[in-house]
Amino acid sequence: ITPDDIDGGSFDNCNLKLEIDKNSFTCDDIGDHIVTLTATDPSGNSSSNTATVTVLGDVPTITIADFTAVQTQNTNTIYLGFGSQSTTLNTVTTGGSGFTYEWTASSGEIVDNVANPTVSPTVSTTYSVTVTNSNGCTASTTLDVCVIDARAYDKKGRYKGKVLVCHHTNGKKGTKHVQISISPNAVMQHLSNHGVGTDHADSLGTCNAECVEQEVY
Repeated sequence: ITPDDIDGGSFDNCNLKLEIDKNSFTCDDIGDHIVTLTATDPSGNSSSNTATVTVLGDVPTITIADFTAVQTQNTNTIYLGFGSQSTTLNTVTTGGSGFTYEWTASSGEIVDNVANPTVSPTVSTTYSVTVTNSNGCTASTTLDVCVIDARAYDKKGRYKGKVLVCHHTNGKKGTKHVQISISPNAVMQHLSNHGVGTDHADSLGTCNAECVEQEVY
């Protein structure tokens, strides 16, 4: 704003210099603000008064919902070799209207410009979104997507379609972790009987599986 925007008719016998103590506002300033107008004549005489400047608008908020690619398994996790290899990242946005979106990946890739993009990571990736409303106000958030390699390889490093499962058994000597491979058609039945929420809490992948950080072939 300029001094003229809030001047209510300041006058003097000589020319006046009008100044204000705040002339710019951002999305962080939505609400009422007291701005002081000071009038100074060529002799250095001055007088001040205040005006209320109201900044209108909305600051958006955005969240990304957690997802489960395989029931009984970890949220926000893609399992290479089993289950859906892609997921839709669903957002909830409030605060204004006319939203636009910009998605990027931790790899530096520009992902999409829609509210709910579909992604197919082959390595663990952090997805970031910035939403902008019609006021030009923005908000950002991120979601970490873990990728676990659940493909079973033979001794020669060949993948023949089976799925790795870390099977937890309870015995007299405590919990024993056994790595097994299962036909894809039998995985969900096995996890229903032995997955998270049961006494076994079996998990996809090796028993020491970690989020994949680079391409696995």
